[in-house]
Amino acid sequence: MENNILEKENEITLPRYKRWIIFFYLISLSLFESLDQGIIPTSVRNIKIDLKINDIQYGAFNSLFFFGKILGSFSFIFLLNKLNRKLILIISLIIYGISLFIFRFFSHIQTLYISRTIIGFFDVFFIVYPPVWSDQYGIKNKKTLMMVLVQIFKPSGVMIGFILGTIFNWKKAIDIQIIILSIYLFFSFFFDKNYFSNKLFSKNKINEDEISKFSLISSSSKNEKKIKKNNNQNIIINLISNPTFMIYVLARASLVFPLTIIQTWIIDYLENALKITDKKIRLISTGIITSTGPTLGILMGGFLLQKVGGYENKKASLISVILFSLSLIGCIFFPFCNNIISLSISLWIGFFFGSSLFPILIGIILSCNKNEFKASANSMTTFISNVIGHMPAPYIYGVINNKYGKDYPKFAMKCTVFSMFFCLIFLIFGMVFKYSVNDDLDNEKEMEIKE
Repeated sequence: MENNILEKENEITLPRYKRWIIFFYLISLSLFESLDQGIIPTSVRNIKIDLKINDIQYGAFNSLFFFGKILGSFSFIFLLNKLNRKLILIISLIIYGISLFIFRFFSHIQTLYISRTIIGFFDVFFIVYPPVWSDQYGIKNKKTLMMVLVQIFKPSGVMIGFILGTIFNWKKAIDIQIIILSIYLFFSFFFDKNYFSNKLFSKNKINEDEISKFSLISSSSKNEKKIKKNNNQNIIINLISNPTFMIYVLARASLVFPLTIIQTWIIDYLENALKITDKKIRLISTGIITSTGPTLGILMGGFLLQKVGGYENKKASLISVILFSLSLIGCIFFPFCNNIISLSISLWIGFFFGSSLFPILIGIILSCNKNEFKASANSMTTFISNVIGHMPAPYIYGVINNKYGKDYPKFAMKCTVFSMFFCLIFLIFGMVFKYSVNDDLDNEKEMEIKE
């Protein structure tokens, strides 16, 4: 009922074409904002030489980016409910651009550490807000498609970053990103701040019956706010006490752990474990994997999701288990491959089926929370994923590889692949829980009908 009211209100206040414009602005911005996350892994050798750092320091360098994301995830849980989203967008773009500028023109390692931490902090907004905006203000019957596109554009930015980092020196590639983000900052000032607010409401476009209808809704919602007075502590308690939410957040965190390692260390692995130093071969291999695997996987995941009735359907949890099992089968052979062709096939299968999970997981995570908690839920998801997934991944791999890499160059990657079983355990547990909860709800509805 609440979702239908919000959808009708949004239809009245924001025309469909404007919503498409804002949607594509947000997702394309998330693409170009992600370029450095592909540029840096591709330029690992040059960065090590330029900064004179070893594997542990390079791992720490990347982990600090995710440490910033942890701080950002925790902060945006509250900021998105306290400040206007357009203001947050502008501030994030300005500081992100300045931090990239520092990263580009300063060579002191401590300064670069700080820069990457700040970049990680504001990267959170570009992860959290697009799916939340799409879920709350997306076009009716197009929300699943929008959620799929949101999931596609972010990894596509990393893929384009891979290409830029291969073609250009890493500093020149960062220059390109700074210029593009400056253009997006310029256009952000032309959007009405109400297009990014929690409620899109304009009395000028509503007739008298609708005004009276919405005024009743507004007054009742105000009474609810006075009664509930949800403070920051209550938001966290509501999220943590939601078992479905927590199970799928942990599943997502255990999924991003190995994917982050592969993304960060794949070029280094090709050079040191397989002795592949040809840039063209690396570009073709990683380019095919990062451009087609995740993109097609997300599209397939969205297609299957649409077929079963969207991410609110309990069958979505069963599909997630099947898809991840296929991803695990593909990845399990990855560290045992000795040539670029078999490695690319194995990794492509892993990325294809693994990436297909993201629209399903984010859909389940958002759908199991009330509208007022969805922005905070997405921030909490990013926070937990960064704490136990993204942040420790590059450093842990760096430590293992620095200790055993000379004698056993594939050992660290084997450990990475076997860590994927944790995700499978959480997905199975989530499926069992979701089916049991849905069965209980169905029984309650049948009892009410009989009575």
